[in-house]
Amino acid sequence: MEEQGKISFLTAVLMNINVIVGVGIYFMPQLMVQTAGAFSFLGWVAAGLLLLPIVWTIATAARLFPGAGGFYNYGSSGLNTTAGFTAVWVYMLGFLAVAATQLTFLKQLMAVNGGFAWVMAMPIMANMIFVMAIALLNLFDVRLIGKIQGVATILKLLPMIGVILAFAFYWNSGLEYKISDLAQIGVTVPMALFGYWGFESCTSTSHLIQGGSTRAAGVMLTAFFASVSLYALFHFGIIHIMGIGAVAAQGAVGFVNFLGFNPNITNLLGFSVIAALMLALFNAVYGVSLANSANMFSLADKNHLIASKMLCTMNKNGRPYIIVFFQALIVFLLMTFVANDKVLLSLSNFGLITAMVISILAVLKTQTTRKLGCFGQLISLVALAACGVLFYYSWLAIGADTTDRLINIAPFVVGLIGGLIMFCAKKGCKSVC
Repeated sequence: MEEQGKISFLTAVLMNINVIVGVGIYFMPQLMVQTAGAFSFLGWVAAGLLLLPIVWTIATAARLFPGAGGFYNYGSSGLNTTAGFTAVWVYMLGFLAVAATQLTFLKQLMAVNGGFAWVMAMPIMANMIFVMAIALLNLFDVRLIGKIQGVATILKLLPMIGVILAFAFYWNSGLEYKISDLAQIGVTVPMALFGYWGFESCTSTSHLIQGGSTRAAGVMLTAFFASVSLYALFHFGIIHIMGIGAVAAQGAVGFVNFLGFNPNITNLLGFSVIAALMLALFNAVYGVSLANSANMFSLADKNHLIASKMLCTMNKNGRPYIIVFFQALIVFLLMTFVANDKVLLSLSNFGLITAMVISILAVLKTQTTRKLGCFGQLISLVALAACGVLFYYSWLAIGADTTDRLINIAPFVVGLIGGLIMFCAKKGCKSVC
C-alpha cells in the first residue's frame, strides 16, 4: 500500500532527464567549437565528470535533510540560518543570470534564424518586450501554462534525437583534430555547465520514488549519465554533419541545411526546428522565472528581506506580483548592460556553484558529526574540490584579464552583499507574512 501513488525508477529517471536537458545544448556548441575545435564535444564529458561528485553530494543532502526548502533547508539544517539564506539567495542570483542568458539566446535565434532582425536593431526595446512578456505570464494562474510544458519538452528533444540517430550517415572522415585544442577543453567547461544546471531540482522527487528515498541517488546518477551521453553525442554529431567552421559560424541550429534534402524539405525542417527551439526557450525562461519568484517569496515569507510584508502581496491568482516585476527589472538590466554571453554564463555559474558549496559543507559537517563513514566524507571533499575547479574556469571565462574579471563579476558581488545586508538587518524578526 505504501508504494501506491509513487513513480517507478524508470519514470523518475525520465523526469529527471527532462529537468536536466534544456536548450543550452543547441547554443553552447557554437561557442565551444570556437574555443576547442573538433575536440569541443569533450567539454560536456569534462563538465559531467567535475559535476559527478557534486551531484552525488546534493543527492546525499536530500536524504540527510528531508523536507521542503531545498538549499535553504540544507544550509540551515546542516550549518545555520545565515548559510541557508545565503545558499538560496545566491541560487536565485544565479538563475536571474540564467534567465538573462536564455532570453539573450532567444533574441539571437530570432534575429539570425527567425528573420526578426529588429530585436538586434532595437535591443533595449526588445529586452523590455521579452522581459515584460515573461513577467506578465508569471502573473497568471500557473495551471494555464503547465498544460504546454509537456509539448515544449518533446519539441526541445526532437532535434537532438534526430541528429544522434542520423549523424552516422554523415560521418566526416576528413575532420581535423588538432592536439593543441585539447588544452582548451577546460575553457569550454563553464559553457557546458549551463546545460547541466537543473540537476539539483531532481532531489525533490526522492520521496516519490518506489523503494524509498534510498533510490534517489541511483535515479539522479542514471539521469545525469544519460544527459552527459546525449549532450556529447549530439555535439559530436553536428560537428560531423556540419563541419567545424559551419558550427562555429552558424551554430548547432543550422544543421538542417547540411542534411542534403531538397530546398522545400530543408526550409520546412529549418522552420520547424527554429519554431520548436523558440517555444522551448521561452518556456525555459518562464520556468526559471517561476522558480525564482518562489525562492524570493520564501525568503520574504520568513521575513529575511527588507519590506518583506510588501513583497508577499499577492494578486488575485495568488502570484507575488511585486517580486515578479522586481526580478524582471534585474533580468532587464543584466540583458541590457551585460551583453557578453560568456559573462552571463559565468555569473550563472558563480551563483549556482556557491549554493552547491554551502550545501556540500552542510553535508560534510553532518557526515562528520554523525560519523556516517569515510567514503561519503571523501566524496564530499572531492565535490568541494570540483567546485573549486569550476570556480576557477568560470573566473577565467568571465574576462580577458584580472581587471575585466573584477568588473564583470561586480553584479554578482553587489547582489550577494545586498542580500546579506538585508538578512543582517532583518535577523531576529518574526515572520510577518
